[in-house]
Amino acid sequence: MFESLTEKLTSALRNLRGVGRLTEENMADALKEVRTALLAADVHFKVAREFVERVQQDRIVVEKFADYWNRDQVFIDRITYLPIVDTTVRLANLKSGGIDLTERILATDIPAVRADPKLRLSNSVSLAWFGLMINQDNGPKSENPLGKDPKVRRALELAIDREALNQVVFNGEFVPGNQWVSPQNPYYQSAMPVPKRDVAKAKALLKEAGVTGPLAIDFMVPNGAEFRQVAEVLQSMVAEAGFDLKIRVTEFATSLKQGEDGDFQLYLIGWSGRSDPDGNSYVFQVCGAPQNNGKYCDKEVDALIAKQSAERDPALRKAIAWEIDKKLTRDAVRPMIYYLRGGTCWRPAVRNMTIMGNSIFNGWRWDDVWLARSEEHTSE
Repeated sequence: MFESLTEKLTSALRNLRGVGRLTEENMADALKEVRTALLAADVHFKVAREFVERVQQDRIVVEKFADYWNRDQVFIDRITYLPIVDTTVRLANLKSGGIDLTERILATDIPAVRADPKLRLSNSVSLAWFGLMINQDNGPKSENPLGKDPKVRRALELAIDREALNQVVFNGEFVPGNQWVSPQNPYYQSAMPVPKRDVAKAKALLKEAGVTGPLAIDFMVPNGAEFRQVAEVLQSMVAEAGFDLKIRVTEFATSLKQGEDGDFQLYLIGWSGRSDPDGNSYVFQVCGAPQNNGKYCDKEVDALIAKQSAERDPALRKAIAWEIDKKLTRDAVRPMIYYLRGGTCWRPAVRNMTIMGNSIFNGWRWDDVWLARSEEHTSE
């Protein structure tokens, strides 16, 4: 089977290499060949789903897969995904009926959506979190007090008022946090609450670390209205303790590459989240892990992570995770700041919609969802 699949995929790519110029038409033909090969090899439908249309920077159109196992409960034949970057424009399109559903509206827009009888809102706490990645051993930019001294990192965290940031930037809608999982997760350590802001203690730690005068830090921030607001509030807060954050707003994909390259000292970045603690932490904490861009490395932590991953008893596993959390807190490895709320909203015509906390994986298959109108619809 695999030899046949390889041959068919190679043929599709060979046909592309043989054309003088790539066009939407020959790309579509090649994708159709790839899809057919995958289906013949019994690849899961989510991988082999057919694209009806793909216009770069404009839209992606997909249609119902006829052989889906639960096809009788899928009532929407076609979906158009529209990449609308500006959250204000997305919400305006939703209100006007230009789209039927949108994700991740601004937290400050949530009260208006709640008050609008023409809109529906799901605003449960998601698995996603945002925090501060600190460059500890990834190239020349790690050679500074923040990267090398846990006291300086703890001082930075103590200078942050998470609840105040939540109120100022997110209108109190998000959830302040300090762990790799939210308070709703069974692996959340209630014995390790969100630390209170303590500027005096932060200053004392900086003094112990030998830091005199404002400590300038290259602070990389992905471009986006909320990200910039978070960065500016953090900049103001930590300045009182003796930190001088030099905000560097960077296009998101570029920031990911610069993160890998170690071109940062401090990086505001998040994670879409996973149900199991391993998915939220392993790739960021283990020595040499693929998303451990700050290059934190502690073999004791690695051993504990391996031990808790193999433990089947949830209570025992949580106890091991507690030892891990204590070490990470001691070293101020990657201070967590807040957990997102989904902010998914839709028009009343969208019926039987259920939003899941881990919807990035299994909440967008559209089973049981239907539209109360007969004309063609778009969904973002």
